[in-house]
Amino acid sequence: MEVETRLNYIWQAAKHDRDVSKEDRALVRDMFWGGFENQFDAGLYAYALLFDCDDEALKRYRTAFEYFRENDFFDDRAAAVITAVCNYWHSASYFEPELRAVLQEWPWEEEGIVCIRAMSYFSGLTFETKSQERLEYLKKVAFERFDNADRSEKLVLKETIIDACHGIRAYRRDLCETIHTKEDLLGFEFQ
Repeated sequence: MEVETRLNYIWQAAKHDRDVSKEDRALVRDMFWGGFENQFDAGLYAYALLFDCDDEALKRYRTAFEYFRENDFFDDRAAAVITAVCNYWHSASYFEPELRAVLQEWPWEEEGIVCIRAMSYFSGLTFETKSQERLEYLKKVAFERFDNADRSEKLVLKETIIDACHGIRAYRRDLCETIHTKEDLLGFEFQ
């Protein structure tokens, strides 16, 4: 079985709380700590599910994130880092500087998946902490981008503000229909 397929199998097993052998755990660990050019997104996910969050691993994810953003044509691996840290380790606050950097830069054309995941996890962190500073930051980012955004980008911006104020499980469609201009974004507050 090729390595990428094997890592995907391991990731799915870990994701569904199935047993992962010592050999498979070793493969994930070796791949994670090996060269970035040989990394696969499934391995990045699997590492976060199989191993605890510690300073060295978080530093490794940060370095990998920078490497993938600078060197990859597709943004799958950089997006995988965001999900691994923010979702599987429940550590969006640990990755906040990286999320803010993506939001500030907003490379929608080249790294749409990275932008969506950064917005999603930052809005979740904002709702979870009820941080007014984070909410104002998100509003500022969305406000600045709204007028020049295409339809799908506008939807992401709208949903991000809604999620930050109402939570991820909010009924977005009705709320999205209330947003017509960038000024409408500013009226949302925590619920």
